[in-house]
Amino acid sequence: MSNSIKNIKISETDYKLRKNRKYYNISYNDKDSFKNLGGRWDSENKLWYINGNNPNKDKIAQEKTEIKINYEIIPNCYACNGTGESYWSDGVYGTCLECGEI
Repeated sequence: MSNSIKNIKISETDYKLRKNRKYYNISYNDKDSFKNLGGRWDSENKLWYINGNNPNKDKIAQEKTEIKINYEIIPNCYACNGTGESYWSDGVYGTCLECGEI
């Protein structure tokens, strides 16, 4: 089956967590059977995926169309290191003032 391609901007921290995911084109009608095989929904990118260690990955690869992901890795913020939390001078953690992430 031919692959689709999707471009995703992602932080260094998120890339480390998501780099082993395999994304697939899944129709609404097939979502329940995909979930039964261990598939999950990535709500941020609006794509279905499996983790690289999924025991059904070979079966899924034969039956579904994989989406190739081109990651644009954005360096982590120097102030919060990609966590979105920055230690404020009053001793409280809050939204990072440099990158604006929560």
